[in-house]
Amino acid sequence: MIIWSGGRTKGEAQSQLEGFKRYAAALKDFIDVTPVLVESATVEGLKPGFFVVALGVCNDDAASFPLKLFQAIEPAVYTRQVHYKDAAEAPQCPAPVQIASDGNDAPVYWELGEPQRSVAGGATLVALPFSYNWQEQGDFAREYFEVRMQLLLAGANRVLLDSQQYPSPSDAARLKSATVSGSSIDWELDYADPPCSPSGDRFVAWFRSFSAVAKAGKIAVVKAAPRRTKSGGCGYAEEKEMVGGRKKPH
Repeated sequence: MIIWSGGRTKGEAQSQLEGFKRYAAALKDFIDVTPVLVESATVEGLKPGFFVVALGVCNDDAASFPLKLFQAIEPAVYTRQVHYKDAAEAPQCPAPVQIASDGNDAPVYWELGEPQRSVAGGATLVALPFSYNWQEQGDFAREYFEVRMQLLLAGANRVLLDSQQYPSPSDAARLKSATVSGSSIDWELDYADPPCSPSGDRFVAWFRSFSAVAKAGKIAVVKAAPRRTKSGGCGYAEEKEMVGGRKKPH
């Protein structure tokens, strides 16, 4: 069981559960989680006398993604081995959101990169880099890879003060770096706009940096101007000629 928090009274834990729902809403594009209020005495493996906010019960493999995510937000999040006589009564394990199906019809999910945290002025700024990568099959195969940076600002008692999400400029973007510098969190993207596609057959590559800080309980992001790095052809026209038999391969 993944446990967000707990309290000695039901009212205290209920207040914590309501607070967590703001995090769940901010993260809904990446993870599906339904918090549940649990009286510890009713579940084998929990110490009696408490009420806990349970985020779900997972097997070892499924726990990795949600545990990394929620501990990045609040390191005090913890797990307990529990037993339910009826497995159907256990809170559902949080699951990553499916973004697409790849060329083999296998599901593609958001993956969490290395989170960054900055603490200043009694608030914690958290940057969560999510990404996916999948390939379209066929004669004119194309690769899709995107990054989204989810920013969360937490105040005292884990209250979510603000949240912002920054998507990539295109669906052909990679995170080059993400670092903490003093009270700011900085990240850099390499991306193509337009990206390679059979319809366009040319790409333009760019580099851009971002910097996020907390100001008066809000998240402020400064975006540097994009810098063009290269451009060129994608080869789809040549490939189309080869597929059509009008051009011999080298």
